[in-house]
Amino acid sequence: LYRKALDRYSRVPVTHLLGRLEGGGAQAVRNFFERLIAYQSRPQPPACFMVAAAIELAPRDHGVRLRVNEHFRRLEAAFFAAFADGKSDGALSGLSLTDPRAAARLLTSATLGLLVSARGGMPPGTLSQMANAALLGAGVRILD
Repeated sequence: LYRKALDRYSRVPVTHLLGRLEGGGAQAVRNFFERLIAYQSRPQPPACFMVAAAIELAPRDHGVRLRVNEHFRRLEAAFFAAFADGKSDGALSGLSLTDPRAAARLLTSATLGLLVSARGGMPPGTLSQMANAALLGAGVRILD
């Protein structure tokens, strides 16, 4: 049942978020982080089901680990697609990392870190600074 819930979580709410990111270039990447921070800055933000599964169950449950890794690969692929589109239209010409895959991995890691930090009670300003540092490292103009 838990694995089915993970599958549904990855299909329904996450697909909606990733669909907005994929193919959108720099603006879509910035919007993703703005939405993430706004959502996680609410009083008592919900935990990310996939991050919780990664921390709690993936180390000892192979099926959960496979689902978590697939989910994280989807997030990375969405960032990569945004970088590919952004490079083609010049929006990411200042890409700090020469490898768009490395930039996508940096932002995937930043996303996961932001989710954990928000759950731990980090204030919105700190979350924005964290996102800005990751965006800057990936060559995306920082959030306002």
